[in-house]
Amino acid sequence: MRRFLPIVLCLMVLAGCTASAPSATESIASTETLPPATTPDTTAAQTEPEKDDLSLLREALQKECSFSVRYQYMHLGFNGISQEINQEHALDGSFHFISSTKLWDHTQEYESIDQAEYYYHYEDDVMVCYVRANGAEPNRMTLTLPQEQELTASKNMLVGPDGLLPGYLEDFRQESDTAYSFRLPLSRVIKDGTLLTAFVSNAFALYGSEFDPESGIYIGCTMEVEKDTGNPLSFTYDFTELKPYVLSDGALSGEYALNMELMYMVFTLDYALADTIQVPESFIP
Repeated sequence: MRRFLPIVLCLMVLAGCTASAPSATESIASTETLPPATTPDTTAAQTEPEKDDLSLLREALQKECSFSVRYQYMHLGFNGISQEINQEHALDGSFHFISSTKLWDHTQEYESIDQAEYYYHYEDDVMVCYVRANGAEPNRMTLTLPQEQELTASKNMLVGPDGLLPGYLEDFRQESDTAYSFRLPLSRVIKDGTLLTAFVSNAFALYGSEFDPESGIYIGCTMEVEKDTGNPLSFTYDFTELKPYVLSDGALSGEYALNMELMYMVFTLDYALADTIQVPESFIP
């Protein structure tokens, strides 16, 4: 019997888009070593080397933002998984988070839908979470400082530079004034701790196959940016090389015939933030 790989949504998928520490790739202003007999010119301006596009984009991903994620793996006629995540973030650190996950297996007549909604905000300088899952009564939880710090740190692995523009990306290139592309070796993605890692791992599990490190599979990605600010706006992944390893020939033929995408993942980022997000009365126990 084909078994589903449990979907573990770690704290990272609940993380607010808070500012991170400067990127490790950030340039440092250089200084020149003067000859021994030379007196330093204190009026000379120190200039910082111009940063490349990739470094600037990684810095932009450290900004606070709201975001949405949509993904789906569907082995046509058999099984699949889909999820939609939406988080609205505010300037005061409060945020609203909604997650809806669907898992199904037609061969086992199995289907489950999990929905959860969260409101995080500060009460007397302490972060509090109000949550309602699958229509149940709401609960209130107070986060400890380590839990709050874990939320902040985990943001980077979801929509921060380490999650969306990892150091191991290859073939980075500019396609237009507002678009870039790059490729990710699956051998590195599969060892990472991102949402993309969970997605491809579950695709292998649902299909009943295992990843071959020698396969040389790459995942492509197209990144759209805002022309005026350079802020990344969306990341759209291309699983063309992976599909033959996690989808049957029949499913791939059906995908072509029906003109549909059986595997997709799209991140969308928004930097226009509200001042605060209020917790509705219906979420307060």
